[in-house]
Amino acid sequence: MLGCASRPNVTFAPGDQPTFVALPSSSYMMGDQTGSGDSDERPAHQVAVKKFSLSVYEITQQQYAYFTQVTQARLPAQNNSANGQHPVVNISLKEAKGYAKWLSSATGNIYRLPTEEEWEYAARSGVLSLYTNGNQETAVCQIANIADDTASQANVGWRNVTHCRDGAVYTSVVGAYRPNNFGLYDMIGNVWEWTSTCYNGKYDSKNIVRKIACEENVIRGGSFMLPAKSARLSNREAMIPTERNSQIGFRLVQVK
Repeated sequence: MLGCASRPNVTFAPGDQPTFVALPSSSYMMGDQTGSGDSDERPAHQVAVKKFSLSVYEITQQQYAYFTQVTQARLPAQNNSANGQHPVVNISLKEAKGYAKWLSSATGNIYRLPTEEEWEYAARSGVLSLYTNGNQETAVCQIANIADDTASQANVGWRNVTHCRDGAVYTSVVGAYRPNNFGLYDMIGNVWEWTSTCYNGKYDSKNIVRKIACEENVIRGGSFMLPAKSARLSNREAMIPTERNSQIGFRLVQVK
């Protein structure tokens, strides 16, 4: 089905495709530099990243729904489905890659999921702190949708919350909070994001992640259902590629 959509037959309306911001080539210190992270975030190490462009927002329900209309692909159940500007969720790794493949065919550009190294570089946007606005957990509500006192007041039953208020209980529309220094929104909070990197429980002595077998992929960024601690810039979690989850979405890299 994916091959059926060609450039001449696809007409995008406003909001039907993601927008991107160009990030320069650089190097940065990846991983936990404060000693407060988990063991799989260490050792911190220098990483060189070539220039790439990343979608400004997480892929939205509107964008993914348009893809399913054109290709007859499956549209899973969504959070806050009345508003297409919420991030799309319940998408497996294969389905996220399928969307990237279709968008590449439909536009003539090349799209893919970010590597874990690219993701953290983009999320950090030049900072060394736990979050882009410092190290204070209660300040994260200023920049991200996390599990907070808003959720506690709504009695949704989440045990671990950060004592601040971001105004959202479940997912929020993309771009509702302040962007980071690269002009990217929701790099932490809202929904976890797939990366193309296989998960391994530790950075090795050569400062790379050993890719033994891709039984699990790295997801990054935390979600609306978890406290600020999970939204640390260095935090890494693993997810089975076939898994679908209401806390997981994705964004894309534009190669050219």
